[in-house]
Amino acid sequence: MFECLFVKRKLYDYIDNSLSEEEKIRVKAHLDVCLDCQGKIKQMESLIRQSQRKNIPQPSDDFWHNFKTELDQKLNQKLVPEFNLKTRFSYRLKPAFAFSLASVIIVVITMYFYLHSRPVFLAKEDTDLIEEMNFWEEIAPGSLLNGNEEVIIEEMESLSST
Repeated sequence: MFECLFVKRKLYDYIDNSLSEEEKIRVKAHLDVCLDCQGKIKQMESLIRQSQRKNIPQPSDDFWHNFKTELDQKLNQKLVPEFNLKTRFSYRLKPAFAFSLASVIIVVITMYFYLHSRPVFLAKEDTDLIEEMNFWEEIAPGSLLNGNEEVIIEEMESLSST
């Protein structure tokens, strides 16, 4: 059975005489004993003889040129659809997206008004910071300034004077 599968795949090459010597011997040995494969090879030889007697017209060069051109056009249309302004610019917002976008806009506007409407107490915080620095400097001298006392003191004085 497996030998028949091998031989049936090689029958056309056997008729065409394009098998290697080893494969020819194997196919010939199988054909000597298998009636089914002998019938197949006779059918194939008959078909080949009949097809050789038929006069099949060959297409002209123009036919193949036009065929190739039309095939390329059809493939390009399938792969890259035509640009259409109506379909390209007819975007519609889906309800969920529109709701999400409106929610984000409302949150941003609310944050803007919240941040810009509350008073800023920077001067009070700066004086509190200076007082705290002075307090820690009195408790543990040199622990906060790390050797840059003059620079930090000058900055603190300039902050307190403004």
